[in-house]
Amino acid sequence: LNKHAQQLDSIKTCEETKDLRILGGDIIKVLIRQAKKDSDSTGIRIIGAIFCSYLDLNGVSLPYSLVLDRSIVAGKDSLIDIRNFRTRGDLSLDNTVVYTSVRIRRSEISGSLYAQRAFFNKLEIGDSTIKGSIKLDHSLIIETLNLENISVDGDLDISSSYFSALEILKTRIDGVLDLSRTQARCTYD
Repeated sequence: LNKHAQQLDSIKTCEETKDLRILGGDIIKVLIRQAKKDSDSTGIRIIGAIFCSYLDLNGVSLPYSLVLDRSIVAGKDSLIDIRNFRTRGDLSLDNTVVYTSVRIRRSEISGSLYAQRAFFNKLEIGDSTIKGSIKLDHSLIIETLNLENISVDGDLDISSSYFSALEILKTRIDGVLDLSRTQARCTYD
């Protein structure tokens, strides 16, 4: 690796709009429409994208995994909004940076949810089913990690993560809950 690697100023990159890594917030829905017949069974994999506003996954239904690793969601209105989302595979946000919130509501993930080594301002998962595990280890969540009324058939791993508040309410976890080496600035609830 180059010792003098450039740091990415994502806000400035979004203002320039010439960077080929910049994708629209509806890119997943566009890809699904374009690839209805020719989709790969391994799923949609977008690595290193920059979303300059929101990423809209509302109402998306996938027969495969969705991977958005090493991506950035920047801008004052940045948000990953996932409502009524269905996937028969995994949802991965590993090493992803979201300057505001990630909201997952009324969704079903037949595989696992990954957000390892991620940075979020806030993460909310509610009224959802994850048939695999949730892996949020080694992540930084500036405000609240809120898990409410979810069902996890596997493990919930948030080890070595940091947040202001952790709220796990009305949630069923069939596997192991790993809170080791976590730190909350305010509360564990």
